[in-house]
Amino acid sequence: MQLDGVGPDEYVYTCVLRACANVGSLTQGMLLHDQLVRQCFDKKLVVLNSLVDLYSKCRRLDEAYRIFCKSPDPDVVSWSTMIAGYAQSGHASYALDLFYTMEGNGIHPDRVSYLSILKACCGVGALSLGKVIHSKIIRDGCQSDLTVGNTLIDMYVKCGSLEEAQKIFEHLPGRDVVSWATMIAAYSENARGFSAVDCFDKMREEGIELDRVTFLFVLKACGGVGALRKGRVVHEYIIRGGLDSDVVVGSTVIDMYAKCGSFNEAHAALDRLKRRNTVSWNALIGGYADRGNFMMATSCFKRMLSEGLQPIASTFTSILTACSHAGIVEDGYEYFESMKNDYGITPITDHLFCLVDLFSRAGRLYDAREVLNSIPSVRHDGSGWMSLLTACQKYNDADVGRECFDQIKELDPSDASCYMLMSKIYANLQMWDKFAEIQEMRKRAHAWRKPGQAWIEINEKVHEFLVSEITHQELDGTGPKQERLQRLLRKEGYVAVLDVMADLAQ
Repeated sequence: MQLDGVGPDEYVYTCVLRACANVGSLTQGMLLHDQLVRQCFDKKLVVLNSLVDLYSKCRRLDEAYRIFCKSPDPDVVSWSTMIAGYAQSGHASYALDLFYTMEGNGIHPDRVSYLSILKACCGVGALSLGKVIHSKIIRDGCQSDLTVGNTLIDMYVKCGSLEEAQKIFEHLPGRDVVSWATMIAAYSENARGFSAVDCFDKMREEGIELDRVTFLFVLKACGGVGALRKGRVVHEYIIRGGLDSDVVVGSTVIDMYAKCGSFNEAHAALDRLKRRNTVSWNALIGGYADRGNFMMATSCFKRMLSEGLQPIASTFTSILTACSHAGIVEDGYEYFESMKNDYGITPITDHLFCLVDLFSRAGRLYDAREVLNSIPSVRHDGSGWMSLLTACQKYNDADVGRECFDQIKELDPSDASCYMLMSKIYANLQMWDKFAEIQEMRKRAHAWRKPGQAWIEINEKVHEFLVSEITHQELDGTGPKQERLQRLLRKEGYVAVLDVMADLAQ
């Protein structure tokens, strides 16, 4: 256009700047900026807004804010663009401050403003502010906007209010694949696998097109609750959609089958992948590790190495877990040393906790305690101390056990498990005064166990059960089966252990 002697006006500059912003072409955008300054277009609000958008999307927020401040009379687009820049770059606090300033200046938020500020609320977990923004959205009649509704769902999920997210989802008109995928992901990430599977079924019933993200999260949910049949159905959809060769989707399929204990299908899914990576193998290694199958876990590890793939930190977490569950201390420690010396991987807390578990299960309680005391961040996580306390209960070590108990209680005074285990140690050693002391501490802390949960899949429907539950609709049919199992157990020589701890489970 310029070669033909036609000079650009402010609207042409705006369009070209928007194009530069969308592709992240900072260099070309800066050349245009210099050119429009020479032609005195930098006083036009529409051009200034486009420049703010350019520099924001190219992560030059200081320059974006400098230009924003040059605007003599910024409109809602100016404010929204700058707020979006901060929110999308992870500077949630700046976005929130600017939103308040905008309202203080009498500028009424628009749809883009709301979307950006909701994203900022997600970034800092600002649930209270998110609820205030939600009320403003309702006031302005924007709650039926699908994109706004989806963003509200995401905000509530990321701020830890799954119930509020579910309410919005249920009343959102015209729900699309993003709406459904967001809820399935939320259930899956919050250990609500059965709800994720149920949501997936309803999504299919409504004829919503399934996408890659949905498959990833529903597969994770199936693995989490052991819904093998449902997982197979999802896998069939993936194959029909041509996504089975996708390495990320394929690795998640492998992980689902491995978590459900179907290793033949996990291996078959691995073989279907045209390009396997470390994550693919990790899924299989992790599945074997969780079941204590040291031989198969290490066999897969060696096959992975033979393909020229390098292990990563999570690979060794799985290998160390397999060694721990199998009680193979020396091999586990050799893998730990090899990780550092042969592969240059610096041990992280997960590796050290695996080492603690490895030593604990083998009765090397003082070695386990030494590892725990070497971890600077151990006071921020009670899992290592709990692993050692469990071993102390097995070996009736009151001294190390009490140290573990005190550490766990300091982190979480209401953790019922630590009181149970410590009481068991004192009871086994007939230290009844100490036993009574722990029980009194437990009462003061109101540390009572939550009922255990279990899931079972019947005819592609996942049922959830709680310990001592008497209201489940299928409960009546389980009585004869339980009696038969108890008879078989007695026939095999099983004798229930009824001791003092039976009274502590309440």
